[in-house]
Amino acid sequence: MLLTPPPPQPARPVAAVVERHRLPSDVRLLVVRYRAWDGRIRPAYVLLPRWYGPERNPPLPRVISPHGRGVPARSNAHIWGDLPAHGPFAVVNPEGQGRRFALYSWGDAGQIDDLARMPTILRRRLPWLRIDPRRIYAFGGSMGGQETLLLVARFPHLLAGAAAFDADTDLAMRYRDFPLLPFGTYLQWVAREEVGGTPSGDPRAYAVRSPLDDARAIAGSGVPLQLWWSTKDQIVVDQARQTGLLYHLIERDEPRAPVWQFVGTWKHTAEMRWFRRLPFALQLFGLLPGSPHIATAPLSPVAVPGFTIVESGAGGGTLLRGVFPDARAPQPLRPGFLYLPPGFDRGRRYPVVYLLHGMPGAPDEYVNSLHIDSLADHLITSGAIEPFIAVVPAAGPDVHYNGEWAGPWEDYLVHGVVPWVDAHLPTVPTAAGRTLAGLSAGGFGAVDIGLRSASVFGRIESWSGYVRVLHDGPFKHADPKTLAANDPVRLLSLEAAQLRVLGTKFFLGSGPNHSHWFKEQETVDFAARLRRLHLPVALRLFPTRKGEWLDQLQAGLEWALGRPQTSLVPPPHSGSSSTPTASATLLT
Repeated sequence: MLLTPPPPQPARPVAAVVERHRLPSDVRLLVVRYRAWDGRIRPAYVLLPRWYGPERNPPLPRVISPHGRGVPARSNAHIWGDLPAHGPFAVVNPEGQGRRFALYSWGDAGQIDDLARMPTILRRRLPWLRIDPRRIYAFGGSMGGQETLLLVARFPHLLAGAAAFDADTDLAMRYRDFPLLPFGTYLQWVAREEVGGTPSGDPRAYAVRSPLDDARAIAGSGVPLQLWWSTKDQIVVDQARQTGLLYHLIERDEPRAPVWQFVGTWKHTAEMRWFRRLPFALQLFGLLPGSPHIATAPLSPVAVPGFTIVESGAGGGTLLRGVFPDARAPQPLRPGFLYLPPGFDRGRRYPVVYLLHGMPGAPDEYVNSLHIDSLADHLITSGAIEPFIAVVPAAGPDVHYNGEWAGPWEDYLVHGVVPWVDAHLPTVPTAAGRTLAGLSAGGFGAVDIGLRSASVFGRIESWSGYVRVLHDGPFKHADPKTLAANDPVRLLSLEAAQLRVLGTKFFLGSGPNHSHWFKEQETVDFAARLRRLHLPVALRLFPTRKGEWLDQLQAGLEWALGRPQTSLVPPPHSGSSSTPTASATLLT
């Protein structure tokens, strides 16, 4: 039987000051009880300036703050410190209720409805608390950020602004990532109980709790929105595919949407604290006095739509991360990287090097293992090569994709990434200004795509790649015609005359054999075939596996953008072996 909460009694108010925990002296904390969507009674903790009360009650802005996963609402109240007194503003921290659990609601529809009812609930339970209806905001971190975003999507008329810190935006992905966390098996069990199954068993149940599924609604809501996420988040891992992807979708659907994106390297939700960046976020909405200084950020010459700076090296170059958009490519697309050289100037044009990762793999291998930004900074500032832009896109639905840079991923690169880069950056937009290179499976992709799109790429590089068609990825069930159309040896014979006219150049590098199907001799034989067809080729062989990828990357950059060097000197902090690497060079 459902009961209606009784009205406040003058002699014994429903709200009571909670004295169990110490609070800042200028803030008071009250608890009210409300009936959740399923009839359960839940507490909500309300923060107010100490001076605010029935006798002194001007209209205040209000912040609705849903808590994170497993975090009691009472603990969530502590993140606000004494900020409500300095606004002034009120904060309500509801305990919440999901389908099964209070602390693990994960965007349940009933929970979102309850968050939207908070203004009405407080008006009934605290009639003396006057709220400015034009200034209601939502702030949440982690699961609370997820629910903040869902509130924006479903009740945009309610909010004057919202901020989500390190939010879950794809609950199915979170479920799959839970084993990476402590007690991950338990979290998966909780998610199954709360949502009603697994992502594979009931994908729609996970989608309706995922802000990514509501990206179009968020983009069109008109609600000013702050998205905060960390590249080093160890709880909501791979935030680029969570909050970062949401930002990209919002920008794609509504380029003029009032959304700010803040990216850093903090620990999970660390910035949503009264002593960290929370005051700044409040200032953006005018909830704290003072003017945050962000107006000059979009004017930076390195600003690129949909990309955020993840590293600004001592050498002067800039590394950015984001998704190269293409609505025709398989969705969702994984994020990639852009490298912009020291002294980047939109008033000049730069050659571009497109770098293809191996399979399975990710663009991160060029950043975390080969330190493309440090290497490029070193080579450019030393005068070894000319300044250039590096583009590192991603192929495959995830890091486990064991396929090829072919089929939809070839189309994505040639018809999606290249035109987008030329439209948004000051490139040399001709084949002479483009180098296509890759390692391992990326090396096959570079040769295969380069031969099939010779008018797009003027230089082709393969580093420990192969030149035979493997029966994986898009070739797994391909017919003989498709296999023949992607056979580099056959393509080379067919296209040799055109390649000579276009002036296409080749660089082939190889270390020792690194798998049961890749042999160094395959690279040597392909180089000899190029020579017989009177096509210019440079061959570099590296006798040891240690450091071979970095050495091939450096040698390939020097070949494409400067004078090839006989000694390979690793840049500072490159992680390369200091052992000298012998090599042989064959130039025609």
